[in-house]
Amino acid sequence: MYYRKATLDPLFGQFLGSVSSVGALAMEHAHADLQEAMQAGFFKIQDMDLAEAVAFGVMVFSLRTAKAREGGDARALEVVRAILSALGVDPTMIDLALSVPLPPFALREIPI
Repeated sequence: MYYRKATLDPLFGQFLGSVSSVGALAMEHAHADLQEAMQAGFFKIQDMDLAEAVAFGVMVFSLRTAKAREGGDARALEVVRAILSALGVDPTMIDLALSVPLPPFALREIPI
């Protein structure tokens, strides 16, 4: 969801596109999600620092490519598949997770 929002919302994309600005709130939410998945046995990787490095590293550097905004949802799914694969998620589970429709995002205008 973070990756998809970043590709649709340029300001959010710039925020996430910098390794140093991932932000405490985003890290907190992602940490909880990663921890839950790890405890449920979905990941082969059992080191939280490594799991966060994989998830955020792939996402942040993928956002820096020209394909990030051109690729749409197909690119977002490709990035998520790469992250989940690197974390050691079973391919059948990845296919199941990626078959869930993504909710629409409403972009808001920021008053200047």
